Amino acid sequence: MSDQSEILKWEQQQEQITKLSEAIRIGSRTSVQLRCKGYVDHKGRTCAYGAAAIGFGAVGWKAIHNKAHELHKTGALSAIAFRHVHGFGIAEANDYRGWTREEIADELEKLGF
Repeated sequence: MSDQSEILKWEQQQEQITKLSEAIRIGSRTSVQLRCKGYVDHKGRTCAYGAAAIGFGAVGWKAIHNKAHELHKTGALSAIAFRHVHGFGIAEANDYRGWTREEIADELEKLGF
């Protein structure tokens, strides 16, 4: 396959991603998990929201950070539903409860996000 067709395939995949759980899974495939250090660090490690930012198409530290921050601050429904079921939020699950990003994505998927 040519580079152009690979890029087009990737762009089409990004357009189809609508769920936070899907985006977290995609981003988790390309980065190591980060805990308690923000959304993304300078080594490219990401928390659940940072992984989601990558899954939604953010590239580069600043873009990943900004998109992850946006997802964290505007994802009220998914955050409320997650907290209601588990008694703690997505960031806490990632940072302090030892959940993998994939486990967080699994729970979000069960909740419809």
